[in-house]
Amino acid sequence: MLKRLRPEYAEDAKALTAASQVVAINFQTIAAANNYWRKSFACETCLSAAG
Repeated sequence: MLKRLRPEYAEDAKALTAASQVVAINFQTIAAANNYWRKSFACETCLSAAG
């Protein structure tokens, strides 16, 4: 898929910028989700250890 579509966007700065924004948002979303689960797991671990 990537190689097939590459000629369409390789020379288009707007398309490359849009694609990089999508990738950045995906990484940001994953990082936020990882932090959420780390915090949730850490809090549950603290509560179970204290009790």
